[in-house]
Order: sequence, then structure tokens, then C-alpha cells
Amino acid sequence: MRRAATAILAVALACFGVWTAVEAGTGLAAPPAGDKPPIVMLDAESTVEVAPDRADITVGVIGDGADPKTAMGHARERLDRLAAGLADAAEVRQVSLALRPRTHRAGRRLVTTYEAVALARVRLAGLDRLDKVIAAVADGGANRIDGVDFGLAGRPAEQTQARQRALADLEGRASQYASHAGYKGARLANLGEQVSVRPQTAVYTGAAAKAPPSPLEGGRLDLTVQLNGAFELYR
Repeated sequence: MRRAATAILAVALACFGVWTAVEAGTGLAAPPAGDKPPIVMLDAESTVEVAPDRADITVGVIGDGADPKTAMGHARERLDRLAAGLADAAEVRQVSLALRPRTHRAGRRLVTTYEAVALARVRLAGLDRLDKVIAAVADGGANRIDGVDFGLAGRPAEQTQARQRALADLEGRASQYASHAGYKGARLANLGEQVSVRPQTAVYTGAAAKAPPSPLEGGRLDLTVQLNGAFELYR
């Protein structure tokens, strides 16, 4: 488990200008009486490793025809057969449909036909059947497989742990700034959160490249929770 934290400190002073009196023993300026309390703005992040539990396979089927309607019809038929064959194992959704003319010479004539390419996302919950589903995709009529993306179906317990770590970092540093400035504490006034999930980069050695083929695996993901907090200092 890894953590990374960064902070940006910004103190919002009163609308009357810069503090003028220096508080004894702190070396920091004290705000005029009745002035608004300063605001400390901080950000922090925490990253944890998680195992993926979902796979998205991008596949394509191609349909040919003498006219656009026929080509698109053939592509849809192939996609329907593919979805029917995977109905019990995965969810199949069409994401795009492209059509292009193809011109070739037949003797002395130029003949134009059409090619339709339907792209679909095959979503698999759980990775225990991934190899079988990829084989079924190929056997089911897919003309191309553009890649496999691994992700999370839900929010794992590790996300809560990352959030707690980032929040503890924010609160600890806000209290530290309040103490150094001669304040009793810091009160959370506003909080924002962003969560990102990215695959880890795999490094293959020469020995690994020569090893026998192994089953496709999802590896590990980096889940990062980023928090942005505004704390009001109080006496």
C-alpha cells in the first residue's frame, strides 16, 4: 500500500488587508478583532492496490454488401449471433457502427461495394471465465478483438481505507497549521473528492518473454482517492 500526499496552503485574510500586529510567541500576524477567520486550503491523496473484478473486451464484426443497407444488416446479424452466444456469460452492447465504400475493378468496370463495421463492448463480471469468453468471442463470429480493459464493478473496501488515510492527512496538517498560527483548531468547511483507477505498468524480462503462454490475467490496479479540503481556523 502506498501513499502520496501534496499540500497547497492558502490563507484567506480579511478584506481589510494584511495583518498588522504580531502575536506574542508565534511570530505570526494576528487578525484584527471582528475579522473573518482565515481559511486553510489543503489537498491530499492516498493510493492503494486493488485486484480488478471486471473486464471489458472491445470486439468488432464486419458485414459486406452491394449496398449500405445490406452491409449494415449483415453486421448487425453477426453481432446479434455473437450476443446470443454470450448471453449466459457476459453483457454485449454495441458502441458504434461505421460504413465505408470499397471500390475495386471487375474487368473494365469499377464496382463499389460496402463494408460495415460494428464495434461492441463485451462486459464480463468476474475474471474466472475470461479466457473462455475470449475464445467464445472468436468462435462467435467476431472479426477483430481490439483489446481488454480491466476495472472495478463496485467500490472495494480498499477505497474506504484510502479515503480515511487522505482525510487523516488533511485533518492532521490543518490542525498543525492552526496550532502554529495561534488558533485552537481547524474546522472543515468544504470537501471535494476525486477517485481514479489506473492499471499498473507491467515489466517483462527476457526470461518471461520466453516462458510458455499463461492465462490472461487482470494484474493489479492503482486506486487513488484525492481530497481537497477547506478548513476554517478558530480560537
